[in-house]
Amino acid sequence: MTLQLFFQKKPSLLIAWLFFFLISLPLAAEEKAGPSFISIAPTVEQVSPAVVHVSAESVPKNNQRLLFFEQFFGFGPAVSGFPKQVENSLGSGVIVRKDGLVITNYHVIDGAEKVFVTTADGKRHSAKVAVQDPKADLALLKIEGSDFPTVSLAPLFQSRTGDFVVALGYPYGMQSVTFGCISALVRDNIMGKGTQLYVQTDAAINMGNSGGPLVTLDNKLLAINTMLYSKTGAFSGISFATPADYIPALIQAYDENKPFMRPWAGFVFEKHLNSQEKASLSKMPAIVRRILKNSPAEKAGLKAGDQILEVNGFPVPSMAFVYFAVDTASPGDELTFKVQQGNDSPRTLKIQLASPKASETKPIQITGRLPLSGLTVAEISPQLIQKWDFGDIGEGVAITHIRRGSPAYNLGFEPGDILLSVNDVTLDDLDRLSMALRRGARGWKITFLRRGLRQTLHIR
Repeated sequence: MTLQLFFQKKPSLLIAWLFFFLISLPLAAEEKAGPSFISIAPTVEQVSPAVVHVSAESVPKNNQRLLFFEQFFGFGPAVSGFPKQVENSLGSGVIVRKDGLVITNYHVIDGAEKVFVTTADGKRHSAKVAVQDPKADLALLKIEGSDFPTVSLAPLFQSRTGDFVVALGYPYGMQSVTFGCISALVRDNIMGKGTQLYVQTDAAINMGNSGGPLVTLDNKLLAINTMLYSKTGAFSGISFATPADYIPALIQAYDENKPFMRPWAGFVFEKHLNSQEKASLSKMPAIVRRILKNSPAEKAGLKAGDQILEVNGFPVPSMAFVYFAVDTASPGDELTFKVQQGNDSPRTLKIQLASPKASETKPIQITGRLPLSGLTVAEISPQLIQKWDFGDIGEGVAITHIRRGSPAYNLGFEPGDILLSVNDVTLDDLDRLSMALRRGARGWKITFLRRGLRQTLHIR
Protein backbone atom coordinates (compact mmCIF):
# COMPACT_ATOMS: atom_id res chain seq x y z
CA MET A 1 0.00 0.00 0.00
CA THR A 2 1.38 3.38 -0.98
CA LEU A 3 1.66 6.25 1.55
CA GLN A 4 -1.01 8.20 -0.39
CA LEU A 5 -3.54 5.37 -0.19
CA PHE A 6 -2.72 4.86 3.52
CA PHE A 7 -3.58 8.50 4.39
CA GLN A 8 -6.72 8.38 2.20
CA LYS A 9 -8.02 5.48 4.28
CA LYS A 10 -6.94 7.05 7.61
CA PRO A 11 -7.18 10.87 7.22
CA SER A 12 -7.04 11.39 10.98
CA LEU A 13 -3.46 10.15 10.99
CA LEU A 14 -2.59 12.67 8.26
CA ILE A 15 -3.97 15.50 10.34
CA ALA A 16 -2.03 14.31 13.38
CA TRP A 17 1.18 14.02 11.34
CA LEU A 18 0.78 17.55 9.95
CA PHE A 19 0.08 18.94 13.44
CA PHE A 20 3.28 17.49 14.95
CA PHE A 21 5.28 18.58 11.92
CA LEU A 22 4.12 22.18 12.25
CA ILE A 23 4.75 22.51 16.00
CA SER A 24 8.21 21.05 15.55
CA LEU A 25 9.24 23.98 13.33
CA PRO A 26 9.32 26.72 16.05
CA LEU A 27 10.88 24.21 18.46
CA ALA A 28 13.71 23.59 16.04
CA ALA A 29 14.16 27.32 15.49
CA GLU A 30 14.11 27.88 19.23
CA GLU A 31 16.92 25.41 19.73
CA LYS A 32 19.05 27.43 17.34
CA ALA A 33 18.02 30.94 18.48
CA GLY A 34 18.05 30.31 22.24
CA PRO A 35 15.30 30.60 24.87
CA SER A 36 12.34 32.88 24.11
CA PHE A 37 11.44 33.86 27.72
CA ILE A 38 11.92 37.43 28.96
CA SER A 39 15.36 38.18 30.39
CA ILE A 40 16.32 41.36 32.23
CA ALA A 41 20.03 40.67 31.68
CA PRO A 42 20.37 43.25 28.83
CA THR A 43 18.84 45.94 31.06
CA VAL A 44 21.07 45.00 34.00
CA GLU A 45 24.17 45.05 31.78
CA GLN A 46 23.25 48.48 30.44
CA VAL A 47 22.20 50.16 33.70
CA SER A 48 24.31 48.61 36.48
CA PRO A 49 27.54 50.50 35.60
CA ALA A 50 25.70 53.74 36.57
CA VAL A 51 24.38 52.40 39.90
CA VAL A 52 26.39 53.47 42.95
CA HIS A 53 26.67 52.72 46.65
CA VAL A 54 26.17 55.78 48.90
CA SER A 55 27.44 55.97 52.48
CA ALA A 56 27.01 58.91 54.85
CA GLU A 57 28.64 59.71 58.19
CA SER A 58 26.86 61.82 60.79
CA VAL A 59 27.00 62.55 64.52
CA PRO A 60 24.05 60.86 66.27
CA LYS A 61 21.63 63.30 67.81
CA ASN A 62 21.95 61.83 71.32
CA ASN A 63 25.68 62.54 71.12
CA GLN A 64 24.80 66.25 70.85
CA ARG A 65 24.15 66.27 74.59
CA LEU A 66 27.87 65.72 75.13
CA LEU A 67 28.60 68.59 72.75
CA PHE A 68 26.16 70.73 74.75
CA PHE A 69 28.09 70.07 77.98
CA GLU A 70 31.35 70.74 76.17
CA GLN A 71 30.07 74.11 74.96
CA PHE A 72 28.67 75.34 78.26
CA PHE A 73 30.65 73.53 80.95
CA GLY A 74 34.03 72.84 79.40
CA PHE A 75 34.02 69.06 79.19
CA GLY A 76 32.88 66.58 76.65
CA PRO A 77 34.27 64.50 73.79
CA ALA A 78 36.82 67.03 72.56
CA VAL A 79 37.98 67.97 76.07
CA SER A 80 37.98 64.63 77.85
CA GLY A 81 39.46 62.71 74.93
CA PHE A 82 36.50 60.43 74.24
CA PRO A 83 36.11 59.62 70.55
CA LYS A 84 33.22 61.31 68.78
CA GLN A 85 30.46 58.83 68.02
CA VAL A 86 29.63 58.48 64.34
CA GLU A 87 26.61 56.94 62.66
CA ASN A 88 26.78 55.49 59.18
CA SER A 89 23.82 55.31 56.84
CA LEU A 90 23.94 53.22 53.69
CA GLY A 91 21.97 53.66 50.52
CA SER A 92 22.15 53.59 46.77
CA GLY A 93 22.19 56.09 43.94
CA VAL A 94 22.42 56.42 40.18
CA ILE A 95 24.58 58.62 37.96
CA VAL A 96 22.43 60.83 35.74
CA ARG A 97 25.12 62.92 34.04
CA LYS A 98 28.62 62.15 32.77
CA ASP A 99 30.26 64.87 34.88
CA GLY A 100 29.39 63.00 38.09
CA LEU A 101 25.89 64.09 39.09
CA VAL A 102 24.33 61.39 41.26
CA ILE A 103 20.71 61.15 42.44
CA THR A 104 19.82 59.51 45.75
CA ASN A 105 17.20 59.87 48.47
CA TYR A 106 17.41 62.87 50.78
CA HIS A 107 16.91 60.66 53.83
CA VAL A 108 20.11 58.76 52.95
CA ILE A 109 22.29 61.87 53.38
CA ASP A 110 20.13 63.95 55.74
CA GLY A 111 22.34 65.49 58.44
CA ALA A 112 25.50 63.88 57.06
CA GLU A 113 28.89 65.46 57.72
CA LYS A 114 30.60 63.32 55.09
CA VAL A 115 29.16 61.52 52.05
CA PHE A 116 30.97 58.92 49.94
CA VAL A 117 29.99 57.34 46.64
CA THR A 118 31.43 54.01 45.49
CA THR A 119 31.03 53.50 41.76
CA ALA A 120 30.53 50.17 40.03
CA ASP A 121 34.26 49.90 39.28
CA GLY A 122 34.98 49.87 43.03
CA LYS A 123 36.40 53.40 43.27
CA ARG A 124 35.39 55.42 46.35
CA HIS A 125 34.69 59.12 45.80
CA SER A 126 34.10 61.91 48.28
CA ALA A 127 30.76 63.49 47.35
CA LYS A 128 29.36 66.97 47.77
CA VAL A 129 25.65 67.43 48.48
CA ALA A 130 24.83 69.81 45.63
CA VAL A 131 21.03 70.20 45.79
CA GLN A 132 18.46 68.97 48.31
CA ASP A 133 14.71 68.46 47.95
CA PRO A 134 13.34 67.19 51.29
CA LYS A 135 9.74 67.35 50.07
CA ALA A 136 10.33 64.83 47.27
CA ASP A 137 12.99 63.02 49.35
CA LEU A 138 15.66 63.57 46.69
CA ALA A 139 19.23 64.82 46.80
CA LEU A 140 21.69 65.59 44.01
CA LEU A 141 25.31 64.67 44.76
CA LYS A 142 28.46 65.68 42.84
CA ILE A 143 31.57 63.57 42.53
CA GLU A 144 34.73 64.64 40.71
CA GLY A 145 35.48 63.05 37.37
CA SER A 146 34.19 62.76 33.83
CA ASP A 147 32.79 60.25 31.35
CA PHE A 148 30.86 58.34 33.99
CA PRO A 149 28.25 55.85 32.74
CA THR A 150 24.75 57.29 33.03
CA VAL A 151 21.07 56.42 32.85
CA SER A 152 18.62 58.67 30.99
CA LEU A 153 15.25 59.65 32.44
CA ALA A 154 11.82 58.30 31.47
CA PRO A 155 8.69 60.49 31.81
CA LEU A 156 6.20 58.89 34.20
CA PHE A 157 3.25 58.78 31.82
CA GLN A 158 5.13 56.94 29.10
CA SER A 159 4.74 53.85 31.31
CA ARG A 160 1.59 51.96 32.28
CA THR A 161 0.37 49.92 35.19
CA GLY A 162 1.51 46.37 34.49
CA ASP A 163 4.77 47.28 32.73
CA PHE A 164 7.83 45.34 33.91
CA VAL A 165 10.50 47.22 35.89
CA VAL A 166 13.89 46.42 37.43
CA ALA A 167 15.13 47.69 40.82
CA LEU A 168 18.89 47.97 41.31
CA GLY A 169 20.89 49.01 44.35
CA TYR A 170 23.07 48.00 47.27
CA PRO A 171 20.86 46.66 50.07
CA TYR A 172 23.01 45.81 53.10
CA GLY A 173 25.99 46.95 51.01
CA MET A 174 25.56 44.14 48.46
CA GLN A 175 24.82 44.72 44.78
CA SER A 176 21.29 43.56 44.06
CA VAL A 177 18.87 43.26 41.14
CA THR A 178 15.16 42.51 41.51
CA PHE A 179 12.34 42.33 39.00
CA GLY A 180 8.64 43.15 39.13
CA CYS A 181 5.91 45.24 37.59
CA ILE A 182 4.26 48.62 38.13
CA SER A 183 1.38 47.98 40.52
CA ALA A 184 0.12 51.58 40.37
CA LEU A 185 1.53 54.40 38.28
CA VAL A 186 0.02 57.12 40.51
CA ARG A 187 -0.06 56.52 44.24
CA ASP A 188 -0.32 59.25 46.88
CA ASN A 189 -0.85 59.73 50.62
CA ILE A 190 1.94 57.31 51.54
CA MET A 191 3.10 57.61 55.17
CA GLY A 192 0.95 60.73 55.54
CA LYS A 193 2.66 62.57 52.65
CA GLY A 194 -0.51 63.76 51.02
CA THR A 195 1.08 66.05 48.41
CA GLN A 196 3.73 63.62 47.14
CA LEU A 197 3.28 61.25 44.22
CA TYR A 198 4.84 57.75 44.04
CA VAL A 199 5.08 54.77 41.73
CA GLN A 200 4.03 51.52 43.44
CA THR A 201 5.81 48.33 42.43
CA ASP A 202 6.20 44.76 43.62
CA ALA A 203 9.93 44.68 42.78
CA ALA A 204 11.61 43.70 46.06
CA ILE A 205 13.62 46.35 47.89
CA ASN A 206 15.31 46.19 51.29
CA MET A 207 17.34 48.35 53.65
CA GLY A 208 19.96 50.10 51.54
CA ASN A 209 17.95 50.11 48.30
CA SER A 210 16.89 53.70 49.06
CA GLY A 211 18.12 56.04 46.34
CA GLY A 212 18.65 53.31 43.77
CA PRO A 213 17.04 53.29 40.33
CA LEU A 214 13.78 51.70 39.25
CA VAL A 215 14.24 51.30 35.50
CA THR A 216 12.14 50.28 32.52
CA LEU A 217 13.10 47.43 30.21
CA ASP A 218 14.31 49.97 27.65
CA ASN A 219 16.97 51.04 30.19
CA LYS A 220 15.39 54.33 31.31
CA LEU A 221 15.18 55.70 34.86
CA LEU A 222 11.51 55.70 35.78
CA ALA A 223 11.82 56.43 39.51
CA ILE A 224 14.04 56.36 42.61
CA ASN A 225 13.34 53.55 45.09
CA THR A 226 12.30 55.32 48.28
CA MET A 227 10.43 53.15 50.77
CA LEU A 228 8.70 49.85 51.34
CA TYR A 229 5.43 49.10 53.07
CA SER A 230 5.89 46.47 55.74
CA LYS A 231 4.70 45.66 59.24
CA THR A 232 7.83 43.63 59.97
CA GLY A 233 10.58 45.63 58.25
CA ALA A 234 10.99 42.91 55.61
CA PHE A 235 9.75 43.26 52.05
CA SER A 236 6.08 42.30 51.75
CA GLY A 237 5.36 42.89 48.06
CA ILE A 238 4.72 46.65 48.18
CA SER A 239 7.32 49.34 47.61
CA PHE A 240 7.23 52.95 46.49
CA ALA A 241 9.51 54.99 44.27
CA THR A 242 9.74 58.72 43.57
CA PRO A 243 9.16 59.55 39.87
CA ALA A 244 12.22 60.70 37.94
CA ASP A 245 10.19 63.68 36.64
CA TYR A 246 11.26 65.56 39.79
CA ILE A 247 14.97 65.27 38.91
CA PRO A 248 15.46 67.84 36.05
CA ALA A 249 14.59 70.75 38.36
CA LEU A 250 17.39 69.73 40.75
CA ILE A 251 19.88 69.54 37.87
CA GLN A 252 18.75 72.96 36.64
CA ALA A 253 19.29 74.47 40.10
CA TYR A 254 22.81 73.00 40.15
CA ASP A 255 23.65 74.31 36.68
CA GLU A 256 22.37 77.80 37.50
CA ASN A 257 24.02 77.77 40.95
CA LYS A 258 20.77 78.90 42.54
CA PRO A 259 18.86 77.72 45.62
CA PHE A 260 16.43 74.98 44.65
CA MET A 261 12.80 76.13 44.60
CA ARG A 262 9.82 74.59 42.89
CA PRO A 263 7.45 76.65 40.71
CA TRP A 264 4.72 78.58 42.49
CA ALA A 265 1.04 78.61 41.51
CA GLY A 266 -0.40 80.16 44.67
CA PHE A 267 -3.39 78.03 45.60
CA VAL A 268 -3.98 75.85 48.64
CA PHE A 269 -6.18 72.77 48.80
CA GLU A 270 -6.45 72.07 52.51
CA LYS A 271 -5.36 73.19 55.93
CA HIS A 272 -2.11 71.67 57.13
CA LEU A 273 -3.38 68.28 58.26
CA ASN A 274 -1.76 65.72 60.49
CA SER A 275 -0.98 62.21 59.22
CA GLN A 276 -4.27 60.72 60.37
CA GLU A 277 -6.34 63.47 58.73
CA LYS A 278 -4.39 63.06 55.49
CA ALA A 279 -5.55 59.44 55.29
CA SER A 280 -8.54 60.45 53.16
CA LEU A 281 -6.74 62.88 50.84
CA SER A 282 -6.36 60.41 47.99
CA LYS A 283 -10.16 60.01 47.93
CA MET A 284 -10.94 63.72 48.09
CA PRO A 285 -11.56 65.84 44.99
CA ALA A 286 -9.01 68.55 44.25
CA ILE A 287 -11.06 71.50 45.53
CA VAL A 288 -9.20 74.79 46.04
CA ARG A 289 -9.58 76.19 49.54
CA ARG A 290 -7.69 79.46 49.29
CA ILE A 291 -5.97 81.65 46.71
CA LEU A 292 -2.84 83.54 47.82
CA LYS A 293 -2.75 87.26 47.05
CA ASN A 294 -0.88 88.41 43.93
CA SER A 295 -0.26 84.81 42.94
CA PRO A 296 -0.30 83.32 39.42
CA ALA A 297 -3.53 81.49 40.33
CA GLU A 298 -5.24 84.74 41.35
CA LYS A 299 -4.13 86.45 38.14
CA ALA A 300 -5.49 83.54 36.05
CA GLY A 301 -8.92 83.73 37.70
CA LEU A 302 -8.82 80.59 39.86
CA LYS A 303 -11.25 80.91 42.79
CA ALA A 304 -11.72 79.33 46.19
CA GLY A 305 -14.18 76.46 45.81
CA ASP A 306 -13.06 75.57 42.28
CA GLN A 307 -12.59 71.86 41.68
CA ILE A 308 -9.67 71.09 39.38
CA LEU A 309 -10.82 68.46 36.88
CA GLU A 310 -7.88 68.33 34.46
CA VAL A 311 -4.32 69.61 34.15
CA ASN A 312 -2.88 69.80 30.62
CA GLY A 313 -5.58 67.38 29.46
CA PHE A 314 -4.87 64.73 32.14
CA PRO A 315 -7.80 63.86 34.44
CA VAL A 316 -7.05 64.71 38.08
CA PRO A 317 -7.41 61.65 40.38
CA SER A 318 -6.30 63.47 43.55
CA MET A 319 -4.76 66.63 45.00
CA ALA A 320 -1.28 65.08 44.82
CA PHE A 321 -1.55 64.83 41.03
CA VAL A 322 -2.06 68.60 40.77
CA TYR A 323 0.96 69.22 43.00
CA PHE A 324 2.95 66.81 40.81
CA ALA A 325 2.01 68.73 37.65
CA VAL A 326 3.14 72.00 39.22
CA ASP A 327 6.25 70.64 40.95
CA THR A 328 7.64 69.00 37.82
CA ALA A 329 7.24 72.13 35.68
CA SER A 330 9.51 75.19 35.67
CA PRO A 331 8.90 78.85 36.58
CA GLY A 332 7.49 80.54 33.49
CA ASP A 333 5.73 77.40 32.22
CA GLU A 334 2.02 77.71 31.46
CA LEU A 335 -0.35 74.97 32.64
CA THR A 336 -3.91 74.55 31.36
CA PHE A 337 -6.48 73.86 34.08
CA LYS A 338 -10.04 72.68 33.54
CA VAL A 339 -12.02 73.71 36.63
CA GLN A 340 -15.59 73.78 37.86
CA GLN A 341 -17.32 75.84 40.56
CA GLY A 342 -20.18 73.84 42.08
CA ASN A 343 -22.76 73.01 39.40
CA ASP A 344 -21.56 75.72 37.03
CA SER A 345 -20.24 74.87 33.60
CA PRO A 346 -16.53 73.88 33.53
CA ARG A 347 -14.13 76.59 32.42
CA THR A 348 -10.53 76.56 31.20
CA LEU A 349 -7.74 78.65 32.78
CA LYS A 350 -4.10 79.10 31.88
CA ILE A 351 -1.81 79.61 34.88
CA GLN A 352 1.73 80.81 34.24
CA LEU A 353 3.90 79.51 37.07
CA ALA A 354 6.35 81.80 38.86
CA SER A 355 9.18 81.55 41.37
CA PRO A 356 7.83 81.63 44.95
CA LYS A 357 8.30 84.89 46.79
CA ALA A 358 10.47 85.19 49.88
CA SER A 359 9.49 87.11 53.00
CA GLU A 360 10.24 90.83 52.94
CA THR A 361 11.54 90.53 56.51
CA LYS A 362 15.02 89.08 57.01
CA PRO A 363 15.35 85.92 59.15
CA ILE A 364 16.86 86.29 62.62
CA GLN A 365 19.26 84.10 64.57
CA ILE A 366 18.52 83.49 68.24
CA THR A 367 21.60 83.61 70.47
CA GLY A 368 22.40 83.80 74.17
CA ARG A 369 21.45 81.56 77.08
CA LEU A 370 17.94 80.84 75.88
CA PRO A 371 16.19 77.55 75.19
CA LEU A 372 15.67 78.65 71.57
CA SER A 373 19.31 79.65 71.12
CA GLY A 374 20.73 78.23 67.89
CA LEU A 375 17.58 78.71 65.84
CA THR A 376 17.25 80.70 62.63
CA VAL A 377 13.61 81.74 62.24
CA ALA A 378 11.70 83.54 59.50
CA GLU A 379 8.23 84.84 58.82
CA ILE A 380 6.13 82.45 56.74
CA SER A 381 6.26 83.20 53.01
CA PRO A 382 5.30 81.42 49.77
CA GLN A 383 8.86 80.08 49.61
CA LEU A 384 8.64 78.50 53.04
CA ILE A 385 5.09 77.22 52.49
CA GLN A 386 6.39 75.36 49.46
CA LYS A 387 9.70 74.22 50.90
CA TRP A 388 8.22 72.71 54.07
CA ASP A 389 4.80 71.76 52.68
CA PHE A 390 3.08 73.95 55.28
CA GLY A 391 -0.30 74.01 53.55
CA ASP A 392 -2.68 76.75 54.72
CA ILE A 393 -0.68 78.21 57.62
CA GLY A 394 -1.72 81.66 58.76
CA GLU A 395 0.15 81.97 62.06
CA GLY A 396 3.54 81.55 63.67
CA VAL A 397 7.15 81.88 62.54
CA ALA A 398 9.11 79.08 60.89
CA ILE A 399 12.36 77.45 61.98
CA THR A 400 14.59 77.38 58.90
CA HIS A 401 17.90 76.24 60.40
CA ILE A 402 19.30 74.84 63.66
CA ARG A 403 22.91 74.98 64.78
CA ARG A 404 24.13 71.53 65.75
CA GLY A 405 24.91 71.20 69.46
CA SER A 406 22.87 74.28 70.39
CA PRO A 407 20.27 74.33 73.22
CA ALA A 408 17.41 74.32 70.69
CA TYR A 409 18.95 71.36 68.85
CA ASN A 410 19.22 69.37 72.07
CA LEU A 411 15.60 70.16 72.92
CA GLY A 412 14.61 68.40 69.71
CA PHE A 413 13.47 71.27 67.50
CA GLU A 414 13.69 70.62 63.76
CA PRO A 415 13.79 72.76 60.61
CA GLY A 416 10.22 73.11 59.38
CA ASP A 417 8.75 73.42 62.88
CA ILE A 418 6.46 76.44 63.31
CA LEU A 419 6.70 78.38 66.58
CA LEU A 420 3.19 79.47 67.55
CA SER A 421 3.72 81.07 70.97
CA VAL A 422 6.33 81.63 73.68
CA ASN A 423 5.03 82.00 77.24
CA ASP A 424 1.54 82.57 75.82
CA VAL A 425 2.72 85.40 73.54
CA THR A 426 1.24 84.65 70.11
CA LEU A 427 3.92 84.87 67.41
CA ASP A 428 2.36 86.76 64.52
CA ASP A 429 5.77 87.95 63.31
CA LEU A 430 9.45 88.16 64.30
CA ASP A 431 8.91 91.32 66.35
CA ARG A 432 6.52 89.43 68.64
CA LEU A 433 9.07 86.64 69.04
CA SER A 434 11.82 89.13 69.96
CA MET A 435 9.51 90.72 72.52
CA ALA A 436 8.68 87.35 74.11
CA LEU A 437 12.34 86.40 74.38
CA ARG A 438 13.35 89.77 75.88
CA ARG A 439 10.86 89.35 78.72
CA GLY A 440 12.76 86.37 80.07
CA ALA A 441 11.33 83.95 82.59
CA ARG A 442 12.23 81.34 85.16
CA GLY A 443 10.33 78.81 83.10
CA TRP A 444 9.43 78.59 79.46
CA LYS A 445 6.29 77.44 77.70
CA ILE A 446 6.84 77.00 73.96
CA THR A 447 4.01 75.90 71.65
CA PHE A 448 4.90 74.77 68.14
CA LEU A 449 3.52 72.91 65.16
CA ARG A 450 5.25 69.89 63.62
CA ARG A 451 3.74 68.22 60.56
CA GLY A 452 0.29 69.43 61.55
CA LEU A 453 0.53 68.32 65.19
CA ARG A 454 0.42 71.05 67.87
CA GLN A 455 2.86 70.43 70.73
CA THR A 456 3.79 72.34 73.90
CA LEU A 457 7.18 72.15 75.59
CA HIS A 458 7.57 73.17 79.27
CA ILE A 459 11.08 74.04 80.47
CA ARG A 460 11.86 74.76 84.12
